[in-house]
Amino acid sequence: MTSGDFYDALETRAPAAREAALMTALSAQVANAKARSGWYAKLFKDVDPRAITSRAALAHLPVTRKHDLIALMKENP
Repeated sequence: MTSGDFYDALETRAPAAREAALMTALSAQVANAKARSGWYAKLFKDVDPRAITSRAALAHLPVTRKHDLIALMKENP
């Protein structure tokens, strides 16, 4: 593969198009996690996945820490 070769058009899209696709995928992923995981349903109870459309919105999501996961595993072995 030479330096001018690309796997597909996704590699050469404009930064704004890449960002838009990432934010759309992020919103969908948050919705998926909330719908399929009891932990994330609880963690994201006040989060509207459709509102997660920017990096600023991402920064406001609650974070899962390692000690949270350890406690979760103890509660649900």
